[in-house]
Amino acid sequence: MKKLILLFACGTVVTGTYAQHMRNNVPNSVKPVSREVYVAPPSTQKLRMAPQPQNAAKTTASTFWGPETFGTGSAGVLPTGWTVNAPGTNTWKWANSASTSSFTMGAMNSTTASDGWMIFDSDLIGAATGGAPTGYLQSPAITACATQASVRLNFENFFRNFYDSCSVWVSTGSTFAAGTYHVYPVYYNNTTPVNSSTPNPSTVNINISGVAAMQANVYIRFVYYGYTGGSYSWMIDDITLSDMDAVDAALNKPSVAYYSGADNGWAAFGAKPAKMMDTVYPAAFLTNYGATGFPTTTVNAKIFQGGTSVYDNNVVVNMPVDAMDSVADFTSVAGYYSTTQALYTVPFSVNLTGDAVTTNDKDTTTFTVSDTSWSENAIGSNLTGAAYVYRATTPPLMSFSPATGFVVSPGRTDTLTSVSVAFDDGTAAGQTVGVQIFHFDAASTSWIYDGVTQFKALTAGEISTASTITYAKFPVDMTASGGYIVLNGGAAGTNYAAVVKGQGNTADVMVLQTTPPAAFNIVGYVGMSDTSFNDGAGSQQFGQDGLPYGNSSVPMINLNFGQVPVVGVKDVTLAQITVGKAFPNPANTVVNIPVTTSKDGIVTVTLSNVVGQTVGTQIAQMNGGKTTNVAFSTSTLPAGVYLYTASVDGRQTTGRITVAH
Repeated sequence: MKKLILLFACGTVVTGTYAQHMRNNVPNSVKPVSREVYVAPPSTQKLRMAPQPQNAAKTTASTFWGPETFGTGSAGVLPTGWTVNAPGTNTWKWANSASTSSFTMGAMNSTTASDGWMIFDSDLIGAATGGAPTGYLQSPAITACATQASVRLNFENFFRNFYDSCSVWVSTGSTFAAGTYHVYPVYYNNTTPVNSSTPNPSTVNINISGVAAMQANVYIRFVYYGYTGGSYSWMIDDITLSDMDAVDAALNKPSVAYYSGADNGWAAFGAKPAKMMDTVYPAAFLTNYGATGFPTTTVNAKIFQGGTSVYDNNVVVNMPVDAMDSVADFTSVAGYYSTTQALYTVPFSVNLTGDAVTTNDKDTTTFTVSDTSWSENAIGSNLTGAAYVYRATTPPLMSFSPATGFVVSPGRTDTLTSVSVAFDDGTAAGQTVGVQIFHFDAASTSWIYDGVTQFKALTAGEISTASTITYAKFPVDMTASGGYIVLNGGAAGTNYAAVVKGQGNTADVMVLQTTPPAAFNIVGYVGMSDTSFNDGAGSQQFGQDGLPYGNSSVPMINLNFGQVPVVGVKDVTLAQITVGKAFPNPANTVVNIPVTTSKDGIVTVTLSNVVGQTVGTQIAQMNGGKTTNVAFSTSTLPAGVYLYTASVDGRQTTGRITVAH
């Protein structure tokens, strides 16, 4: 999802727990939070989601049942052989057009959408009944599994989450008597953050061999448990059953992270100051989609500084059947440490004899050793951290404020002088915003307030556009914080959180940028979503689980370190960066990118292809006010569209070129 939208609602008490627990597949009671009307992003802003297990699973084995396209259904009529929990309002229905509910998700874009799909319209049902919509859609008896030693269920779906649960039940009896069925959570859906959607459509693949293999009659239920008053909806289409490849591994969500011990865990990053650097270890997620286990899987990771290989190691991972997202980390082999300021590229690969699908055996991430800026946003990683916090002021003003987590390694320390925040183009100018800093105290298991930046009204020029990321800079409030804020890892490492705060905004919408423009293919995966309370006196609690880590979208909040010139407390500024039109464009053998900064500094310019792979990096020392042409050779690049980004002092700007030979 491109945006994490924060709604500032005056006079509405918003509390709750974000952790979705299930008992007998029914989520525990959760308290309300504002839903958002879903608006599909323009096609020019579509994002590449980091690989999910279901999307990565592309079986080469044969389909033996289906597809079920629901083409025999019609308005008010269920497809042939399919049944629901109870005909009427609170049930699955056939559809071939967008829902008319208040929180409609639009039409499903499945392969056979032209002849309809099935939908559990939780919002429409909840509005009509007021209860917690719950229902199942059950298949007719499937006899095709009787001779199949392995069975995979495949279907397309479209889902938007709001404390609901989607699962698949598989049984050998039509009544689903106790002991005859198994519940399979729809992994992709159950890990979708609140108020966010899967791609439309996304493909789900589930190994149901344990129940369905060699069975004469198999029944499948698609089960939805909803939130009181209704949520969004779940749509499914194009169901098939296939056998499974014996051996199939998938590697996804690669990271480079440093490990700060049991209390602090893994901490990945996109860019980190040299002074804060620690030994980093490659880590990637490995999933077994095959019908057998494989105990001797080798995962390789390399690290390149520019075109020079600086790290090359292997680790062996054991993968039983159905193992998903097992972390293949290199802590048992070796790590890598460098304070050289540069962009590092990290390709991963899995080497498994007999692997039926090799297209999902490779992935790549990057990280940067910077001069002063720390960014948690990493390419494709889900090990970075963040949290949601709850804010209350007088008069009552409620909102969810997002925090980005930063783990300072033991023995590391630096002076925080400012924080940079990227606000999405959906943000309204004129809102008063600042950033608070907290650290987690392991002894008291609570978050301690450290200080705050200056609050200021956002201008239109401090808000990103659809194609360019702009960071609004917030200097540390010297008066309120007692000087600059020192981040100190201590003896065991310390968790810090930068919390974006609104002040006095009664009805505006503030949207934090969580990804660069679509072309850069970066999705941050964060932490646990919990709430906390701020009594206005600086006391604040983050979530019941303490540490702010898990999986959602990391707000683009960067920390900036080191002393900066001060001309009055409110006049500290980051270097502005301007990039002129690249020339020649189209380029044949070389392209020049004119870069100008308002202050002296080190500029990093990267060139990437449209699938996010970095093909070139240049680092240049800039003199303030002077233009430098940063040149890239394009003679060996394939013809096509490329994107470049230039960054300095916490700010970025982007552009696009075409290579033609």
